[in-house]
Amino acid sequence: PGETFLQVGVPSLLALLLTTPTTPGSRLLLLPKKEKPEELLTSLTTLDSSLGAMIASTYTRERPTDKREQGKTLVEIQFRAALKDLKWSDATKCSKAIFDFLDWRKDGFISEDDLAILAETSGPASLEKVDAFRVWLCQTAKSLEELRASKGTPFPEGPMRLLVRKMDPEGSGSITYHDFYRALKLLKHPDATTKHSGPILELFASIDLSKTGRLSIEDFFHLTVLSARHQLTLVTSVCKFFQQRFGSYKAGWKVLDTDGQGQLDAPIWVDLMQKQGYQNRQELEVCAYFIDRDGSMMLSGKDFELLSAFTVENVVADLERLRSHWEQAHGSLEDAFRALVAECAATTLNAEAFTNAVRNADLALKVHGRLLFKALDPTRTGQLMLEDFIMLKHQHHVDALAEASESLKAPTSSLHRFLSWWCLPKVANVEGSEAHRWKRLHQEMLRVTADEIY
Repeated sequence: PGETFLQVGVPSLLALLLTTPTTPGSRLLLLPKKEKPEELLTSLTTLDSSLGAMIASTYTRERPTDKREQGKTLVEIQFRAALKDLKWSDATKCSKAIFDFLDWRKDGFISEDDLAILAETSGPASLEKVDAFRVWLCQTAKSLEELRASKGTPFPEGPMRLLVRKMDPEGSGSITYHDFYRALKLLKHPDATTKHSGPILELFASIDLSKTGRLSIEDFFHLTVLSARHQLTLVTSVCKFFQQRFGSYKAGWKVLDTDGQGQLDAPIWVDLMQKQGYQNRQELEVCAYFIDRDGSMMLSGKDFELLSAFTVENVVADLERLRSHWEQAHGSLEDAFRALVAECAATTLNAEAFTNAVRNADLALKVHGRLLFKALDPTRTGQLMLEDFIMLKHQHHVDALAEASESLKAPTSSLHRFLSWWCLPKVANVEGSEAHRWKRLHQEMLRVTADEIY
């Protein structure tokens, strides 16, 4: 009886397992209680016959004949197949990159709302948008600091730490897109009005370059690197204009320092530069902060002399030399930071302490240590904490973001062109906003794949 049950009864159970839904983990079957195996076998005979016939019928039919309820989401294979059926020529080579970007939950499905995000975005945030987010975050943190100060409550955290605490209040060390969105909504970010926000997804994607859907705290601080690099490009733009306008930094300073006192308030210098034809005030303010060596917001000719060797490439190269030196000297950047702050009996590094550490490294650097400090301090706190300092080893994140953005540029542009073609009156009568047209496309993709099993 035991052998008979194994030969006949087990196939019945396997057939049942194959035809019933599953949940992550395992399937559980509730079977009738029988004292002998042969009694259980007899009770399963009818089930065995019915399932056998059902499975045989299903696998000999190319398409289902019943009017089953249509799903509301697309899996990756279905996403690609639908776009191929709808005649998108780049479906085979481009669909995966777009699907991975839109699948922010990382559950293998995208809804019509997910697809409609393409009405607002086409990939990770640019350096400019990341820096704009940094500006907003600093302003928000400052407002909270002033509010707490008025109530006599200490505010010991910087802007990045504030957002991390809002995202991960329990300190789990793992941050999802939902955590990121929820924190920004609590802080009243203007774009955090819905989970399907293109600008918010852009920011998250600019950090989650591994496309896992989960960020560590260290991943999140990559925003500092991205923001800093954008500020360096702004300084480059101002410096280029300055040299083209005046011929040299020294000549330009003589023109602007009309009273010959050797110093100018930073706001006055900004005003004078605008009168000279450089109209973007925000870029001028970034440049003024960057070249202000001592944080006094008083600029001098010596400040501009430090710019003689300034280029983004030189700054990046010098930061890499410092990273290599401190890792070799101390074993890791974390240990290097602890050693450096211990030397000045502090918990953070200010500009003077950092510049002294750079000088003591005795490296052939091209850019002054003060400027290198500013390159690591885009939040303008005047202090480097550990998470700021260890960004020395994450400068490559800028290149990774550029590669991620470039990898999505062609696919999303192609899909946008396809949507425009698909929405022509002779192809489909699709009206309304761009988001609505993306949703209609999603509905059509579900329709053309309704008869398939995915």
